[in-house]
Amino acid sequence: MNLAGLADGAGDLDQAVGLLQQAVATAPEFEQAHFNLASALSRLGRSDEAVARYDALLEIEPRFPSARCFRAMALTQTALAAEAEPELRQLLAQSPSDWQARRGLADLLARLNRLDEALSVIGEAPDASDAAASADQQVEIASLLTRAGRLDDALAAALDASAADPSHVEAQLSAGRLLLAAGRFEEAATRFSTAVEQRPDSVELRLSEVDARWLLGNCDTARQRLEDGLRDSPRSAGLTEALARLLATCPDESTLDGDVALRLAQELYAARATPRFAETLVMALAEAETAADTPRAGRLRADLSAYAIGRHVRLLGLTDDARRTEASAP
Repeated sequence: MNLAGLADGAGDLDQAVGLLQQAVATAPEFEQAHFNLASALSRLGRSDEAVARYDALLEIEPRFPSARCFRAMALTQTALAAEAEPELRQLLAQSPSDWQARRGLADLLARLNRLDEALSVIGEAPDASDAAASADQQVEIASLLTRAGRLDDALAAALDASAADPSHVEAQLSAGRLLLAAGRFEEAATRFSTAVEQRPDSVELRLSEVDARWLLGNCDTARQRLEDGLRDSPRSAGLTEALARLLATCPDESTLDGDVALRLAQELYAARATPRFAETLVMALAEAETAADTPRAGRLRADLSAYAIGRHVRLLGLTDDARRTEASAP
């Protein structure tokens, strides 16, 4: 369990799932292991497996805190999503202050193109007087408005959220990503940098600042931010991969360092041979080859740089969980 928590914190959900599956196999009645495994599966997008794991947990302990709610939320991502609405509404009727159930219902309604109902569900949340609860509410409103294409309104809500609670990671991420989408890269970079000072433990905030620095063309600053992050979180696979990719694909040749990129990529791939880490390794190998100035080096470097820039453009799709599951940039 402890190793799974470390892997999760470092952004390696695949490894966390493997460790939690071992824990469940070793101790089938260990309720918390079932819950953590279901949560990790859900965040990986393996929703059917997550629902099955929550069902197994509820058979062991029907009153396990939040299990019914999280099961219903996972169910919304499956072919049986219609069954989730009455379950979530029942949970809210029993406990109007259940924020997770409220958020899950709003998300489901939005995906069913019932945006006004979704906004109403969030707006009716009680106990939003303290800073964190107010920020939660505004972040969710911003997310719903973003999905509806109302980006100016979404940005206003996200900025309200970040002002209500400057240490609220999701609020800062929401505001910063919307600023990026609006082409306000410098503001986004400044916001992420300030947020990292508030929450140096947040790998996601650090990665988001790197995105902004990359889009500004500040590759050297992006490298410094990643190296700072790795000093604070040396086990972070997300930060390590980000640095390897930056050093292998950055359009600023003064920042490129194929040898360091290759060492980092080899460490990642040796620890876990995933397709993403294999892709990172290929990038690093390609940049290392260009250092020898082979005939195809210039074209290879241009292709890698174009790939990386295209990937950053795609990051501006503003899906809230896109990089939680992959935990990498650039």
